[in-house]
Amino acid sequence: MGRAHAGNGHVGICHETFIVPAGSYESVYVDMPAYGLAAATGVVPVGRRGDTAAQRLGEAKG
Repeated sequence: MGRAHAGNGHVGICHETFIVPAGSYESVYVDMPAYGLAAATGVVPVGRRGDTAAQRLGEAKG
């Protein structure tokens, strides 16, 4: 994704690659359409999987 920088007309590009076990990642989107991981893997509302990141990623006890 590129976005023009105000004032100079240049565009910056960022690319990150991570290797993580399946189900051990989370992307949060607020008031915007899904893209990136959400577009590739689907969207699940936060409350359906837990209220905290630890709960959603299966790390919470109890």
